[in-house]
Amino acid sequence: MLKQSAAVMAAFFLLSPVSAGQSTPVVTDVGYVPEMGGSFRSGASNFFYVGREKKLTILNEQLKIVQTVHLLTETAAIDFADTNGDQRDDLVEMSQSGVYVRFFSGSAFAAPQPIIRERLALPLYVDNLEQSRLTLDYDNDGFSDFFLPAEGKFIVYHNENGKKFTRATVLPYQPRGGFSSRLWQNSDLPSNTIRSTVIIPQPAFIDFNHDGITDAAARIDERIYYFLSQKDAQGKISPFAQTLLKIYPMPQEDIYVAYSEFADFDNDGNYDLVYSAVKGIGLNVRVDIKVFKGVGSYADPAQLTEHSVKGGVFSPLIATLRNKKLLIVPTVDTGLGFFINYILRSRVALTLQLIDPLNKKDNPLEKTTLTFDSKESAVPGFTHGDFNNDGQTDFALGTEINSISIYGGNNDFSRLEIARVAAPAYGIFKAVKKSNGTHALFIFMTQKSKADKKSAVYLAEINTGK
Repeated sequence: MLKQSAAVMAAFFLLSPVSAGQSTPVVTDVGYVPEMGGSFRSGASNFFYVGREKKLTILNEQLKIVQTVHLLTETAAIDFADTNGDQRDDLVEMSQSGVYVRFFSGSAFAAPQPIIRERLALPLYVDNLEQSRLTLDYDNDGFSDFFLPAEGKFIVYHNENGKKFTRATVLPYQPRGGFSSRLWQNSDLPSNTIRSTVIIPQPAFIDFNHDGITDAAARIDERIYYFLSQKDAQGKISPFAQTLLKIYPMPQEDIYVAYSEFADFDNDGNYDLVYSAVKGIGLNVRVDIKVFKGVGSYADPAQLTEHSVKGGVFSPLIATLRNKKLLIVPTVDTGLGFFINYILRSRVALTLQLIDPLNKKDNPLEKTTLTFDSKESAVPGFTHGDFNNDGQTDFALGTEINSISIYGGNNDFSRLEIARVAAPAYGIFKAVKKSNGTHALFIFMTQKSKADKKSAVYLAEINTGK
């Protein structure tokens, strides 16, 4: 079936018995079942939020509720960004008619203030809002600027020292079809990720042409628009002054999620583009992946590598292992074995396949399987990050009903359990790095079964012993 060389015969996840650090979480009942959540920064402190139906609950590092925020009725997207240069993230609300900001005092958000009046391509009715990531500081002056989607164009606003917002440029593009048929969804994906065709474009902000200035890219169907910034002899920045359009032969999306992400897989200084789609139904679910090699300021549509992995629940993850970036594709078997294990043994196997994205041969490099308790739900929470600060990607996986295991990455692709968290395995996990360098898991939308969702949220230190 799959070729595996002697150099990679060691198991990617070696579940050797270790004395893993234990962690007991802080728990708070927020009074409703959250459907969104995340974190933001205020100076050296982390704050957390969960929300449902345009209501946000704000919590501090001890998970004490400090405020309940009722968003504006017309708000269609939110973001957290430092708009006034005080090192505190403010709450930004965006709607079809413009942008509002709520300044953060260090303990609570103030009333909303209008800062930009502009007709934007956002939906009229959205109940549960994820972070939109439409803010950036393109000139590195400490004040967040805006890259806003309007119909057929992006509108860039420059933040003038937190005092006013000036329209800097308009970036036209050609959408396919009308915006009335498009859906707005935001992502918990990294800032260098752009989303799928049915979504109003989510930009990525990267220095593509290596001149030290932030550029942008936006995916519109199979096309990606690159907007490259420039600097004149006097050092003045012209944001997103040059537009490059590239058309990529991307696969047709069927169901589930699809995403595009930029990363430099071969360490040549150029950003490669990886596109994936979880496709199919029933027993025929698979993950299709296309990778385009970066050449200069963009990924070359002609330099394509393709991969297809059977089974699929998650989109591929970019991980740092063996001192390079690789793709980890987490899948759950959708064949007969799944039903036998799930129904008879109450166990489910999560298979993680390691892929060298630009290598057309001998992929996956390694394939291994972890099992988790499935007595009341099929798929546990799952996330990744460098939790022990060693430069390698680690993973958090709900392995039992009330237990989360942290597996540490190693150069030889072996895997050791380096920490364990006593918290519900079935929920949404978000990893947070604290100001002292330690990591924690923020866990919300927990459940014991798919129908039995809980209103409690959890914050657990990841104690790796380092």
